[in-house]
Amino acid sequence: MKRNIFFATAMALCMGLSFTSCLDSNNDSDTNYVGGFVKVSSNYMGLGSFTSPDGKTTISLSSASLSNLEQNGFKMAEVNAAFIQGTYSELDNPDATTSLKFNNVNITYAASLDARVEIVYEKGAVNDSINTACIRGIDNTNRTNNFFDDSYNKPWFFYDETTLILPISYNLSGQKLHHFTLVFYASDVEPGDTSLKLSLKHYNANDNSSNNDSYSLAGSYPYAYFYAFNLKNAIQSWQRVAQSSAEPTSVTIEYVASEFSTDLAQGDTKLMNIERKGLGQE
Repeated sequence: MKRNIFFATAMALCMGLSFTSCLDSNNDSDTNYVGGFVKVSSNYMGLGSFTSPDGKTTISLSSASLSNLEQNGFKMAEVNAAFIQGTYSELDNPDATTSLKFNNVNITYAASLDARVEIVYEKGAVNDSINTACIRGIDNTNRTNNFFDDSYNKPWFFYDETTLILPISYNLSGQKLHHFTLVFYASDVEPGDTSLKLSLKHYNANDNSSNNDSYSLAGSYPYAYFYAFNLKNAIQSWQRVAQSSAEPTSVTIEYVASEFSTDLAQGDTKLMNIERKGLGQE
């Protein structure tokens, strides 16, 4: 019996991707698929593995697939979060859908979602990030014609509560690579704070086109819409500045948004508070 197990409602397609490679694909209609959003959980004894957003499902790679990934530029040791698609055999995984452990999986698609997080103790420092253009938003649950359900179209955390996914909607031509950075400014910490404040910076490489919206491209190009930020160091820095042994209970994202313009002067500064709990947790 054919089985498709995905940690999202969409399956990314290999359609002339410009920033990542399509790996060996299998178009057999009886192929069993597994994949979606994953966190790289280990690379033990030469065998890589991935974990689902809720931490309950593990995907272990075949040695051939791991080698293929590395050769195509996907370095397991350098990636925190990704979107993947793979195939598996029921002979190797007779009870995978109940055990939630998939072994000897052949990865057919893999794209890192990782983006930078900077710790800045003085604004304007050499590692500070510039903001060159508005985004449209990071909560896109009120929009339609996207391949992912609403739980993925607003900010969410992996099970570790340190890997934050931002679904960033912004205009792009598709010809230039945009970059996003979350910046922790130590000077933003105030006495009694319980939320980690981060500023989202968008570098658009002078791409002011409105031909495409990353939101509508998410099904085919998930890495152009979903960005993963590892907040571990930012949380530790916040604790040091706040002189607190407790971790922040939430994250507050500051960003500049406009639905109609990329010009920062035309945008509005917005704040969004995100509770630190894994996707699906009550």
